[in-house]
This record gives sequence, C-alpha cells and structure tokens, in this order.
Amino acid sequence: MDWSRMFKAPVVVFGCGNTLFGDDGLAPRAVAELAAEHEGRERDVAFVDAGTSVRSLLADLLLLGQAPGRLVVVDVVRDSGLEPGALSELRLGPPEPDLPERAMSLHQAPTPFLLRAMRDRLRCEVRVLSVQAARIPELMEEGLSPQALAALPALKEAIVSLCRTPSERSTQ
Repeated sequence: MDWSRMFKAPVVVFGCGNTLFGDDGLAPRAVAELAAEHEGRERDVAFVDAGTSVRSLLADLLLLGQAPGRLVVVDVVRDSGLEPGALSELRLGPPEPDLPERAMSLHQAPTPFLLRAMRDRLRCEVRVLSVQAARIPELMEEGLSPQALAALPALKEAIVSLCRTPSERSTQ
C-alpha cells in the first residue's frame, strides 16, 4: 500500500479498525480488497488501511494543510438498535467546543473533532460509513463473523458509491 497516495488523490478512503478483534477488522479488509481490485487503474482514489491510526493520519493531513476533496471514513460500530451487517452513514454535527474529551470514549476521541476540522478548515467533504458488528471479542481473536462476511460485498459497493461524484452516482 502506497501511503503517500493519501496526499495526492482527490478521494481518500480510510478503513479503520483492528484486525485482531473480530468484526472490528471488517473495514480494513474491505479497503484492502478494494485497493487490490483497483490497483493500477484507479488514480483518483487512495484506499488506505488506517487500522487504529486514523487520528494520526487525520492529524498529518491537517498539519500539512492539505486535504483530499472527499474523505470517506469506514468503521465498525456496536449499536444495539441495528442488525449485524447493517450499513449507515453517520453525519458530522456542528462543532461542540464545550464538550470535554473525557466525555467520549478513547476509541472516538478526538476523531470527531479532527473530522470536523477537515471539513471546516480544509473544506474537505467528509463522509463516515459505519457497519454494525456482530462480534467484537474482549480478547484478541482474528476472523470475521459470518454476518460481517455477508456484509462485505454491500460494504465495498457502498464505499465505491461514496467515492463517486453525485453525477456519477446518478448514472449508475
């Protein structure tokens, strides 16, 4: 994977998660498969396995003051109201300057603030795609659940769709 592409491509996709914890590795797997499928023919999109380093990568882009035209962040969530494998697009809210970082989980802090900074300071279109986990074990355990594997094709399709411009999406 050529990490430098994230500094050049008009669209960057970050697949976030830890492959050592079950379904948390779904987004990195989807992005790795898309990178392999599009290698050599897709110059406008950089597919990056961000692993657990999304905050560092966002900080790098912010410190350099350059951002892609569109950033797609893909991550797995645990939401008791969703069926395993369900896809949803999360919306970034307005800045919340009074919200202390300790009010968020360590997994999230300060990613929402960095994503808003990408959007507000660097005028980057930020899209956040989540997929509901079926299983994220307490102890390290590699491998995706059957529900995550079943969701993989739809997740990849949703990622590719978010990489297209609105006019390209309407002609598909």
